[in-house]
Amino acid sequence: MFNKLLKGLLGLAVSTLGSVALAAPVPESGDAGALPSDAQIMGDIGSITSITGRIESALDVDMFQLNLASPATLSFLTAATSTIDSQLFLFNSAGAGLWANDDMGTSLDAQLTVPLASGAYYLAVSSWERRPLEGRNLPIFGDMRGMLLAPLNPGIVTAWGGTGGIGDYTINVAMAPIPEPATWLLTSAGVFALLGRRRLQRVSTKGAGEPAK
Repeated sequence: MFNKLLKGLLGLAVSTLGSVALAAPVPESGDAGALPSDAQIMGDIGSITSITGRIESALDVDMFQLNLASPATLSFLTAATSTIDSQLFLFNSAGAGLWANDDMGTSLDAQLTVPLASGAYYLAVSSWERRPLEGRNLPIFGDMRGMLLAPLNPGIVTAWGGTGGIGDYTINVAMAPIPEPATWLLTSAGVFALLGRRRLQRVSTKGAGEPAK
């Protein structure tokens, strides 16, 4: 009985952490726009394993609108098979900059791994060094090489500056759901209660088998 209950609770914890809906690769349709007003709508992030597309010119930027149904840690990683020196940018539902990356570590592949609340987001990909500008024509992000970068000049993306290379890209998408606090508390309490009960049973059994002194 104990083992069945413990396995059930542990199974609940694992499924809460790692359950993701069936997902599939999604290609760029035509030429995705560069701003929130003309971004390609992709739908639920949980239904996507990767995004594939092409940077058509030195001024091209592809932006995608994604919806996150519940809080999760998201990872966007440009695959090594991509033929551009990629940059990734994440914006909130209003188009304001959240995070950006050019080269993560020693790789030329861009990567964003961040915890996010539920809601709509915009993910943009460009080739170095085509970067977003806000309303005052100032760069939203500074030098992004080798690190996850927060906005330098907060504001909504209204244009892009600089030029980049031409080529194909694949952005791998991964999601790790963040359990609700109540779920964690219930699961943890159940596991510790069962472990404590098992320990008491072992102590009681051991004591019963010991000779009297």
